[in-house]
Amino acid sequence: MASKYKITTYLSDKALYERVINSAKKAGMTQSKYVESLLMQERPHANDVRKVRPEIEIYDHYYPRQDIFPSHGALVLEEALASTPSERKLFYSEQITQAANTGILADFYKEVYGENVHKVDDDIAIFVFLRLQFSGTLNKNTNVSSVEIKYRVMYQPMIINSTEWNKYSGYYDFFNIRYLRQSDLINKGWRRNFSNKYSGVVPVFERRREHRDNSGFFIPVFKEPKFFSDRVSEVKNTFIGDNGFFCGIKNINNKERFNLKGRGLLNI
Repeated sequence: MASKYKITTYLSDKALYERVINSAKKAGMTQSKYVESLLMQERPHANDVRKVRPEIEIYDHYYPRQDIFPSHGALVLEEALASTPSERKLFYSEQITQAANTGILADFYKEVYGENVHKVDDDIAIFVFLRLQFSGTLNKNTNVSSVEIKYRVMYQPMIINSTEWNKYSGYYDFFNIRYLRQSDLINKGWRRNFSNKYSGVVPVFERRREHRDNSGFFIPVFKEPKFFSDRVSEVKNTFIGDNGFFCGIKNINNKERFNLKGRGLLNI
């Protein structure tokens, strides 16, 4: 017999709706009974007054399946025409980052993919390359305006497809990984990196650490889940090639992970 205590609920998105449907099936319940069971779990605490609320949730580590690899390279930095130090830093950072990305991509497909990282049979898999640490040395020849840099960048490849995305129910945003210091988490500095559409962060586990900082990279967690295809469409214009996505260290000011010897030659 149907209960007279009836509430019609409209869910905010399709992903959440399908999650309720599937969870109810797994539990062997009707949809309404499943929703009622969730409310009953909260019933003992219904009258609690929470005076302390978390500012941000920090979840368990994410463990990439792939190892960390090095990429070496060299390039010539042309003299920046910008007048202020901040503009020159941006100019040089962009040159270095572009060269590092190109080198990582070449090294990965030439030396790593198919050897140390198994190939995937998935046309819509996205290859995320996380730049973990950069170290370089600058040199300048006499009577030459340009500066040469030799560098090494450590990177973490991650292959993200719909299976990996759905493993975390569409909550982990693998396309917005950021570097956060402990002070960022304590002093709300994380708000500068993540919008209010996120509820927490997941630290990325690093198998190899050649640095002494206690900070790291974090995957933001959506408040509301997203479909893999929808999120890919949102970031597709930032891909390098068909499916290469880069993130991580790129700021010369990051002294923990961006070690550049001889930076005085750049007048920054």
